[in-house]
Amino acid sequence: MDPRIDSSKWKPRQTRGTPSYRYRSYFALGVLAVGLATGLFAVLNPRFSKYYEIIEPKLRNTEEDYDQRALLGFVAQKTEKQLKEVIELQKKMLSDR
Repeated sequence: MDPRIDSSKWKPRQTRGTPSYRYRSYFALGVLAVGLATGLFAVLNPRFSKYYEIIEPKLRNTEEDYDQRALLGFVAQKTEKQLKEVIELQKKMLSDR
């Protein structure tokens, strides 16, 4: 290494231990604090309970929903053409009896 190059003036290779690291941490804590305050305000404010009562049943999954999703996972998805072929085949089989 050239002795004329002063390595103490180089940029840091990591942010830890620098002022930007501290300000980044303060910014992140500020964002988390604002998000937490907004969430608590929305949950505890009686004005928002009306909207929660409207939205909450739509978000709730019933046991039938879970059963239906489990069954659909085992059934192969068919295209419209395949479904028409199955219907025609069933009609043909019924007419052949």
